[in-house]
Amino acid sequence: MIEIRIIFFILGTFFGIDNSNILSESVQVEIDPESKTVIVYHKGLYTFIKDEEEIIIVLQELEILRNLNQVIHTEEIQSNGQDTYDWIELELMSNKDDEKLDAKLQLKYKDDEFLESMGISYSVKDKAYTMINFESDNIQSSVGELNGNRWYFKEKLIFTIEPFEIEPNIEVVKKENLFQYWEKVKP
Repeated sequence: MIEIRIIFFILGTFFGIDNSNILSESVQVEIDPESKTVIVYHKGLYTFIKDEEEIIIVLQELEILRNLNQVIHTEEIQSNGQDTYDWIELELMSNKDDEKLDAKLQLKYKDDEFLESMGISYSVKDKAYTMINFESDNIQSSVGELNGNRWYFKEKLIFTIEPFEIEPNIEVVKKENLFQYWEKVKP
């Protein structure tokens, strides 16, 4: 499940951005195995910075993400060099009420190998998709059933991951909300 957490929380990992600096506070995932679609809602994008000069790197990454729809809208993308899926859309959204930057990622995958790479498998015996529940991921679901240490989903997989917040031990590093920066550079 650690792999699913990294993929979902570090937004740039979907697009091959090495050492991505943009993370999200929580992630809501909706997977429809019938249509082979995934929607990932990244809530509250942020970064950790030591000084204001580092924000330039994050702004460059935001610029790359902002332009992805134009550059690779219909191309096939390689996820982690192994899993192949078709691009659908990435949308960065200002949540002005909460003063947060959110993102909505939609993609279409080719086969269940994509789900297996994220720690999700189909159980023929249970006639359900399953994944391990790690307490530190604080997974919640209104459609899944938690039985022991596994989540079971009969049709669609809809769940939210809100891991317990971990702040770095380095005093000079601070968590920086990306809303204010996005408002300055958005189209």
